[in-house]
Amino acid sequence: MADRSQEDRHDLARRRIVLVLHRQVVANARTLEQKISDAGPSAMRIDPHVLTPARNELIQEGLIQATELAGNTWFHLANAPPEAVQTRLHELAGLFRRFTANNLPGRYGQTLEIATFRALTEVPGLEFFGRFTDLHLHDDSTNYSKAEPPNHI
Repeated sequence: MADRSQEDRHDLARRRIVLVLHRQVVANARTLEQKISDAGPSAMRIDPHVLTPARNELIQEGLIQATELAGNTWFHLANAPPEAVQTRLHELAGLFRRFTANNLPGRYGQTLEIATFRALTEVPGLEFFGRFTDLHLHDDSTNYSKAEPPNHI
């Protein structure tokens, strides 16, 4: 994108936000970023730091609207059919609630830590710090207990 001017990137960001919201009806900031910054033709990808000001400008101009639901901000075109917006908003909010229930995003870190812990225990003679004390005591519906160093020493 070095060959595009800042104004060109800003205009492209505005157009892409409108296009994504036209197709998706409702989207949160993360979805907009994924669709515009991470996907699509490389020449049309826009860095996330350009998206936020463009999105905020579209809100100020009344072209898109923001709605708070399920602990997240959702965006849609101001001229989108209200029934389509409500249907999609409640569908996405339901998925978002289920995804964030039981601290699912917080469990990703523990999953990686457990995988690393198990790999390290397979290396003969390797000394490392930190342990999981209850891996075999319950299922994955509960977080596991971790003994931080130097408690296990």
